[in-house]
Amino acid sequence: MKKKIVVLSMAIALCAVMIVGGTLAYFTDKDQAVNTFTVGDLDITLTETEWNPQDAHKVVPGANFDKNPVINLETGSEDAWVRAKFVFTAKTASQQTALDALVAANKITLTGLAGTNWTKTGDYYYYTVKLEDETGKNATTALFTDVNIAGSGVSVADLEGISDGFNVTVTAEAVQVISDSYVADFTAAQADLNALYA
Repeated sequence: MKKKIVVLSMAIALCAVMIVGGTLAYFTDKDQAVNTFTVGDLDITLTETEWNPQDAHKVVPGANFDKNPVINLETGSEDAWVRAKFVFTAKTASQQTALDALVAANKITLTGLAGTNWTKTGDYYYYTVKLEDETGKNATTALFTDVNIAGSGVSVADLEGISDGFNVTVTAEAVQVISDSYVADFTAAQADLNALYA
């Protein structure tokens, strides 16, 4: 009888271990969620579909040169705010002085400057509509459409002052859209933009 009690006790103990082991397995679990974060891509290009470099040597009174800078957001880029600025530059300091005088006197002008959706703040022209790759709103309107030399009031002597010609350099910048304000997003990113030119 004692043997039966010991065997029965061992059987009960074994059942208890199996039940506890089964319960532990039942009440434990494991799961894992892996979230991968990647750095976004921001890529713009500046195009001028109307510009013809062969016309650049024809700087005479009344000349008009097609130049239509458009900022394009490349496929796969994050949404972006963009801005642009331009400068007139000559090859020498004396020619720069002559060029600056012609620009200040509106003898060299840009037609259509700050057209649709552009606004000027400081040295920059900001595009007030964000560029979005996914919606197809991925290009600005032209910042301006033409470079003009006035037909009247410009003498041959004025143009001899810039005898080596001049450049109109357009620089475009973009920042990723973080808020609904292009001003706030450019302000927040200004240190990084400054580093691009350092």
